[in-house]
Amino acid sequence: MVLTDIKKLIGFDEDYKAFDTNITIQINSALSTLYQIGVDVTGYLTADGSEDWGDILGQNVNIEMIKNYPPLNGSILEAIKEQIKEYEWRINLEVEVPSDSIWEET
Repeated sequence: MVLTDIKKLIGFDEDYKAFDTNITIQINSALSTLYQIGVDVTGYLTADGSEDWGDILGQNVNIEMIKNYPPLNGSILEAIKEQIKEYEWRINLEVEVPSDSIWEET
């Protein structure tokens, strides 16, 4: 689940609900940014925490880095900002010119 995974990434217990609205707003903002750079996330705004990554990513495992985009920490270090830029570039490249999946089973 998207909300649960993001909560774990920022150090919150799954059952701790005090910041769910804030986290959801940040997730939706990130999804909007991803849409603007070419990722088809139409209709996948996170509303109640029941959304799964598969709903957003589909079968495209080449853009798994979306799960880390962007970190939800207000004091982001410069290195993380650079990583975000790289993720944006790579996600945009993958959406514009999809490559064969490196994760396909042989």
